[in-house]
Amino acid sequence: MGRPIKIAEPQLLDAVANLLWRDGCDATSIRDIEEEIGIRAPSLYRRFGSRDLLISRCIDRYVDTVVAARIDRYLDVEIESIVGLRRFFLSVLKPVKGESAPRGCLLTATAGQNAICAPEVSEAVSRGLRQIEEALTAQGARAQLDGDIRPDLEAEAVGALLMASFQGFLVLSRAGSLGLTKKVESLFLSIRPASLIEHRRV
Repeated sequence: MGRPIKIAEPQLLDAVANLLWRDGCDATSIRDIEEEIGIRAPSLYRRFGSRDLLISRCIDRYVDTVVAARIDRYLDVEIESIVGLRRFFLSVLKPVKGESAPRGCLLTATAGQNAICAPEVSEAVSRGLRQIEEALTAQGARAQLDGDIRPDLEAEAVGALLMASFQGFLVLSRAGSLGLTKKVESLFLSIRPASLIEHRRV
């Protein structure tokens, strides 16, 4: 019999999420989770039902805390829309406090593994990615209204471009690629109205 769970669920999910960050979903077994957090497998199964459901709960918490907080901080604020977008991108190029390299994104990392084949995991990842893309699309539309993004571009196309670029930067930052700040600036320069680019050159 597993011993009673004594750790609060938010802390438990955070601990498991850190393990998923470090080793990846595919390489993380229930035994690994058991050893990491000190809770027996039978207790985990009683609490969450399955490994895939536990992973999906970790992703849900990541979306509701980390992703939502990043959106609130950079995209849902009273600053220039284009400034918020740029800061949103640049924020993922920096390591979190106490770490030497950027983590990237748990959603992006999970989407590239076999774990995404589990319906519960796929649904949780898709929900998080939709939330990011919707926020980027809305912010891009506001930046267009402000005159900071080319008016000939469709709002959905801008959102799709920003989303694809953002995911790429997440992967590159985790891989330790250099010069990403300059690449972010090049991205935003590519969608700026020609009049603003010419103004900068004068």
